[in-house]
Amino acid sequence: MFDFVISDFCARRDHSHQLWCTRKIAELLASVQRWRLTSVLTKLLYLGMIYMTILVGVGKLTAVLLSWLNETLASLPLTVVLIVYVFVGLFMFLNPAIPGVPVYITGGILVTHKARCDFGGDGDATAFWVGFSLACASCWFIKMLSVVIQHKIIGERLGKMVSVRTLIARNSDTTRGMGFILSRKGLDLAKTWILVAGPDWPTTVLTGVLGCPIWSVLGGSCFIMVLIAPTCLSAAALIAEKKCVAGGSG
Repeated sequence: MFDFVISDFCARRDHSHQLWCTRKIAELLASVQRWRLTSVLTKLLYLGMIYMTILVGVGKLTAVLLSWLNETLASLPLTVVLIVYVFVGLFMFLNPAIPGVPVYITGGILVTHKARCDFGGDGDATAFWVGFSLACASCWFIKMLSVVIQHKIIGERLGKMVSVRTLIARNSDTTRGMGFILSRKGLDLAKTWILVAGPDWPTTVLTGVLGCPIWSVLGGSCFIMVLIAPTCLSAAALIAEKKCVAGGSG
């Protein structure tokens, strides 16, 4: 019922032995004609459902876990909060499914509020900005540390593994274009823009696979502060009026 026949577009012309398209395309379409379309479309639907579940589910689960982390660390000393936040943030950066923005949002909320309560208390604008600066510095440190690990360990050491190359879509047109720019010597605007605005895990791992100098990668990634600062500030503003309580952060 779902079988179809390739149109005469790739068939031989009347009274001629030439093809309307290349022989490779003609052979490809001929093989497609032999597919069991019902089975193929069913599998595509299942794959789409799995993809959307992972795409949406990971984001929602990350938000829930970060909310739980905020509440759990609220009553701990600032030093402990920073140490835990660095390890959790680094783990998130090393997960290909999690982008960097949730890490910055968590820092803006958790670190800023904790520092404000420890250094000044309610209504202290100076303590708020100190906490905001500390949150930005923490996010920047986590990002730089993740760059080194993704570049030196995953990219350079494990870059030949098929699974790693699959995760960065090594043979896609987008990754090839990024690789062409990242492979250039020195540090220019285009290279910096990719390191800052590109997806965190695939971009940095790609630099390791390509053998880019680590100092060049770190130099371009330093400008991630243009993304960290406004993200942390917007997150910190959400809890700017949140009250501090005795023995904790509120």
